[in-house]
Amino acid sequence: MRDTRDTSNKKKTARRVFSGFFDLVLTALSGLLIVLLLLMLTNIFNWLRDDVEITFSGLYNDINDALVLESAEDQQTTRE
Repeated sequence: MRDTRDTSNKKKTARRVFSGFFDLVLTALSGLLIVLLLLMLTNIFNWLRDDVEITFSGLYNDINDALVLESAEDQQTTRE
C-alpha cells in the first residue's frame, strides 16, 4: 500500500514539475511572439506612412502642375 502511495506521489510531483516547466516555456514563447508581432506592426505602419507620402506626392505634383499651368495661362490672357 505504501509503495502505491509513493509511486502516486512521485507521479504527481513529476506532473507538477513538467507542468511548471511547460508553463515557463509557453510563457517565454508567448512573450517572443508578442515582440515579433509588435515589430511587424511597426514595420507595416512605417511602410504605410512611406507609401502614402509617395502616393500623395505624385497626386500633389499633378494638382500643383495643373494649377500652375492654369495660372500661367491666366497671366497670358491678362497681358493680351
